Amino acid sequence: MSINPNTAAVALAVALVIACAGCGSNGTGSTPPMQVISTDPYDNTDTWHATEVESDSFAYGGTIVATFQAGRASNGGASNIGWARSADGGVTWSHGFLSGLTRIAGGMYDRVTDSVVAYDAFHDVWMISSIGFDIIDSRVGPPAELFVSRSTDGGRTWQNPISLERRLTQPIQDKNWTVCDNHPASPFYGHCYTQYSDPSSTPDGYPLVMRVQTSTDGGLTWGPALGVDVEQYGGGGQPVVQPSGNVVVPFEQLSREDQSFDAMASFRSTDGGLSWGDTVQIAPVRVAYRAQNDIRLGVLPSATVDDNGRVYVVWNDCQFESGCAANDVVLSSSIDGLNWTPPARVPVNPVGSGRSQMLPAIEVKPGTSGESAHLALVTYYLDDAQCSTDRCWLRAAYLSSINGGQSWSTKTHLGSPMRLPWFPNTSSGRMFGDYMAISFALDGMAVPIIPLARPPIGSVMDVTMQATRLPVTGGTQR
Repeated sequence: MSINPNTAAVALAVALVIACAGCGSNGTGSTPPMQVISTDPYDNTDTWHATEVESDSFAYGGTIVATFQAGRASNGGASNIGWARSADGGVTWSHGFLSGLTRIAGGMYDRVTDSVVAYDAFHDVWMISSIGFDIIDSRVGPPAELFVSRSTDGGRTWQNPISLERRLTQPIQDKNWTVCDNHPASPFYGHCYTQYSDPSSTPDGYPLVMRVQTSTDGGLTWGPALGVDVEQYGGGGQPVVQPSGNVVVPFEQLSREDQSFDAMASFRSTDGGLSWGDTVQIAPVRVAYRAQNDIRLGVLPSATVDDNGRVYVVWNDCQFESGCAANDVVLSSSIDGLNWTPPARVPVNPVGSGRSQMLPAIEVKPGTSGESAHLALVTYYLDDAQCSTDRCWLRAAYLSSINGGQSWSTKTHLGSPMRLPWFPNTSSGRMFGDYMAISFALDGMAVPIIPLARPPIGSVMDVTMQATRLPVTGGTQR
């Protein structure tokens, strides 16, 4: 029997405090205790169980809210969207699942995907945006709908979703991201922005054109979908808001001709979302792909902004490795969203190690900026970029910087090494997500929130959402 997220048990969000899952040595010393903050409760037969993947989180004041997919499917989306909340900086957590999205949870769609979380300080509203869709002849819909689910009680309970846009024909929306202007001195304080990739503006539905909708009432209503310059294509935009109220949207720029990854780029708005400027290039992108890994690997950016408005962006890139043999994490930053520093390599592993990094996430500690910015980064990496699927070891690692990314601490491993077949398989390879989460607690501790896997038991997987608390120490690694 499928779990109904509207049951009293979930509504009350009983706290989970399950510590030390996956503790122990992984060859470089002991890992920090990892806490399971949510598990997939569903048993429908058209998705992988028990799996939770693709996390995002946001912190404001003493509250951290995370969101993720529960019950990932091979051909797109998941059974439902989960959430977890901590009011004590990641020490203890409550959790639940959204209602009104998929049929399994009282909604109208087969699947849902791409959940991200935001907070609107002006209206005191938490939001989780996502995309629901049907499966038609084993393929992703239409119909499809871009949603925002709201919480007006600090993330404890969640209302049924509000629609931003519904599609009845192919192609459908993709890679949404929501952010709010939480700067009281900004002229646009209280504006929230949902960016997504819109394939309907091109003759063949691909590549994707960037679109943004704006809300000024806490996500209750949303303005029209406004575009960037129509000759620029891309996906995976991750908007951030500077203290001035300017919105900068780093994204992966796609080639119109062969749909390859051309560059990391950005666009911005300086008028509260009334218009969006032309695209500027951050840097060309080179990525090492290894078909034998059978792993879902994109080049989505992760972005954050410090107290002075400097925007930091990380992604995976192979330009520092001989023969483009493996991917590193690289970092670029900008004070205005127009002029970007050359990509700098983040030293997760030594150059030439043969280890391939992927899916980095970055966050800056509030109250720090510039050359004194405290940065926290989490990433996965393969021990051997040339490994075949059943022989790959995947690890999660954490690094920090106390000087704006000029140098970094040595890595701390999160959880135990994992095999790729422990993760749900998809049409584009084994998946742990297209992005993952890290936030800062009020006491200055970094809180990574990531999916970690253990060996399946028969046909049932064991991929859970886990979190920990880590200090920002910095170091001399360059």
